Amino acid sequence: MDSDSAQFARPKDPSPWSPFRRHLTAVILIVGVIAFVGFLGMAGETALLGFLLAFLVFRPIRWLSGRLRFRGAVALMHLGLFALLILIISGALGYLATSVDDLLQSLQTHLGTSDMRIIAERVQPSGALEGFSQAVASLVGSIARLVGVAFLAIIVSFWLLNDLKSGEGVLRGLFREAGLHQMKILLSRLDRVWLGYLTAQVIFGLVMTVASLIQFGLMGVPYFILMAVLTGLLTLIPSIGGLVSSIVVAIPCLVLGSTRFPDMDPIVFALLVWGISILITQVSYNFLAVPIVGKYVRLPAVIVLLAVLVAVGTGSFVFAFLVVPMLSSLKIIGAFGLAKATGVDPYPEASPTAEPEEGLFGMLVTDAADSTPRPAR
Repeated sequence: MDSDSAQFARPKDPSPWSPFRRHLTAVILIVGVIAFVGFLGMAGETALLGFLLAFLVFRPIRWLSGRLRFRGAVALMHLGLFALLILIISGALGYLATSVDDLLQSLQTHLGTSDMRIIAERVQPSGALEGFSQAVASLVGSIARLVGVAFLAIIVSFWLLNDLKSGEGVLRGLFREAGLHQMKILLSRLDRVWLGYLTAQVIFGLVMTVASLIQFGLMGVPYFILMAVLTGLLTLIPSIGGLVSSIVVAIPCLVLGSTRFPDMDPIVFALLVWGISILITQVSYNFLAVPIVGKYVRLPAVIVLLAVLVAVGTGSFVFAFLVVPMLSSLKIIGAFGLAKATGVDPYPEASPTAEPEEGLFGMLVTDAADSTPRPAR
């Protein structure tokens, strides 16, 4: 029995913390979580979107920094983001707003015709049409608001990356060799969670937008460009995004019918569009998002669902999108803190000589002298 217990016992921590450091760390974590929640309440979407942009552009900036200075690469990348945002505001937002107005007017008109009288009699008293109109208008309004917030988020991302470069390696002096290696692994795992999740979701969202654009255009879904954009955005919300997007697309299909096949029964058309959309969503999700996200974000499905529902209840699309990597990060940090508090090695399986891959968080423990990219010849 003793031999079995020894066999499965975790090795002791090679870099144990003193009781004072453990207690101080616990206090800092508690205060930090409270401060973080309060900060999100005051500037939540701007801060989260700025952090998101910083993470998405970090790898391209590191690549550019092999040819430019790091801060020059940061400035160039963010100037490009500003230019892209101006193009979106000048073109896409106006089209989306006009399409939403036209869609809602068409729904009102067709529900008053004789062919749709039965649907109108059921939908109007229940307030379903008003609810749908408010939901679509609110979603497009959220998109417009996020584009406005994106100006500030780009500035936040710019200064965040510059400050991280200024503080590169700031944590190195706080830990001994073994403790520094553990911190590198911790920050590397946080980098992998965020990078893996964001990469998978961005690819998934783009694939769903393009696939929906092709499907809706070929089938004659009313306002197919607007519906494809909404589908691509809504499917970014974990667990419930696909269901919500299918409901949003099904209503105009049911009321307006197909623009390409006008003789098709609206109910049959809506079911056909819904079935094909579900098939595309599931194939894309299981072959694109799940293999990448599941490798880094290991959370029970029920926890993800509950967290997403709470995030959606706050009315923040950004929070609903990022709640999964935030929970996964808390899990990684909590497991590390628990191991350090109990005096066991948090990463017994990690090689003591292998250097974790550097990411955005990893800059805090990077040796600035060794990480400075050499200029290209």
